[in-house]
Amino acid sequence: MALLSLSLGSPCMAGHVQAEVLDSARVSLSCNSYTITVVGHGLNQPNAAVQYRWGVAEGSTGVGVTGMGVTDMLWVKPKVRDRTFMASATKPEPIPPFNNTYGAFGSNGTATLTTGAMTWNTVAIAISGTFECPNLNKCPLTQDYWRDHHRWPMRRLVLGNSFPGTTLTYSDNEARAILRTPVGTDESIELARQLIAAKLNLFNGAPRIVHTGLGPPSGDEIMFIFTNDADQLLGSGQLPQQVDPASSLGQQMSADAAILESYNAGAFTTGPCSIASD
Repeated sequence: MALLSLSLGSPCMAGHVQAEVLDSARVSLSCNSYTITVVGHGLNQPNAAVQYRWGVAEGSTGVGVTGMGVTDMLWVKPKVRDRTFMASATKPEPIPPFNNTYGAFGSNGTATLTTGAMTWNTVAIAISGTFECPNLNKCPLTQDYWRDHHRWPMRRLVLGNSFPGTTLTYSDNEARAILRTPVGTDESIELARQLIAAKLNLFNGAPRIVHTGLGPPSGDEIMFIFTNDADQLLGSGQLPQQVDPASSLGQQMSADAAILESYNAGAFTTGPCSIASD
C-alpha cells in the first residue's frame, strides 16, 4: 500500500500524465487530395505521432452506397519555446471523385496522440470539404492511352485497400511501370492496369455515374463501387502480387478488371463526351 500511495502521490508522475495533449484534428477534402491538420500542447517528446482514422459514405439510394476511409499517421514535433505543436500534410485522395456524400451515414473519424509506447488522448476529427472535381464530361480512355500520355491529372495514385492498413501510394512513374508490365500469369497486374486507367479517367472528368445494366433496376451505378471493390481485392500487398488467374482471388480480379476495362473503353458511357486534347 505504501508503494501505491507513493506512486499516486508523486507530483512528477501526475504532472507527466497530464502533459501531452492533442487539442484538435481536421481533415479537409478536395478533388484529388485531403489535408490533415493537428494541433496540441504540452508535448515533451521530440518525436511523437498522431495516428488517425476517418471514413465517409458515398453514393445515394439510386446508384448505390459504399464507404471508404483512411488509416494513417502524422509525425509531430514540439516548439522549443512553449511545447505546443501543429502539423499538417496533404496526401493523395484514395478514392475517385464523386459529388454526393451520403448524408444518412455522413463522415466520422478519430485521431490519437502517441509518444513511443504511450498513448495519450483521442479527439474527434472535424471533416470538411467535398470530393467534387470539375466535371468536364471527358470520355473515358483506355490504359494504353494513359500508358503513353505524358500528362496525368494525378501525380500519385493509391492502389489497394487503404482502410484499414497502410495506404499504398504509387508515383506516376511507378504506375506507368505497372501499365507497361505484361500481364503474363499475374492477375493482380491486369486488375491494377485497368484500375489505374479508371481512376485517371475519373479524376480527369469522365462520367462518375454510368449505365452498367448491373445492380439496381435503373442499371445506373457510381463507378466508385467498382474501383473500391478492385482496391479491396488488391488489399494491402505491394504489386506485383503473383495471383494465379485460376485461383478464386484471380477469378474475382478478372471479373473486376473486365468491368473496369469496359468503362475505360467507353462501353458504359451513354451520353456525348469530349476527347481529351491536352
